[in-house]
Amino acid sequence: MSDSFDDDIARSLDGSVGTHMVAVSYDVMDAATAVLAEHLPTETLHAMKLA
Repeated sequence: MSDSFDDDIARSLDGSVGTHMVAVSYDVMDAATAVLAEHLPTETLHAMKLA
C-alpha cells in the first residue's frame, strides 16, 4: 500500500476511536434486505437506497 493510502485510512479512523462499531457480512445484509422487501412497500425501500 502507498503511504498516502495509509494516511487516508488513519485520518478516517481518527474520529472513530472510542466509538462502538458493528460489522455485518454481505450475507447477513442480503438476508436482511430480502426480509425488508417482504414487509415494506417499494417506495420505502427505494428511500432506503438498498442495493
